[in-house]
Amino acid sequence: MPDEAEQECIVFFLLRDRRELNSKTLIAAYNNISDICRSDTMRICELREKEVINTCDCKVLGCVVDIDFDLCSGQIEAIIVPGPGKVCGIFGVDSEYIIPFACIRKIGPDIILVEIQKEKFLKKI
Repeated sequence: MPDEAEQECIVFFLLRDRRELNSKTLIAAYNNISDICRSDTMRICELREKEVINTCDCKVLGCVVDIDFDLCSGQIEAIIVPGPGKVCGIFGVDSEYIIPFACIRKIGPDIILVEIQKEKFLKKI
């Protein structure tokens, strides 16, 4: 089993060269990393620093900007990621991805892996 530094290099290599990346290799490499979560809790500010990657097409969706949570139970219902820009990625954003928590496959130290069909979860603001 590779040590922690080697495991991070493997994931970095896979993420860097997204053209050869598919959902199975991404999840398999990420599953091999032990000690991904150092605790069972996380602050919202830590969640907002993570890049969201769709395992269906291995594309980066962006970073978490907000969350929806149930006021009664306190559980997170969905994460919100800004959608693509209006014109060539500039001039602001007019849509966002609302990704249900059930669609999150893994939360790691730097990324969140989700499995979604983009069109289904892209909502106009």
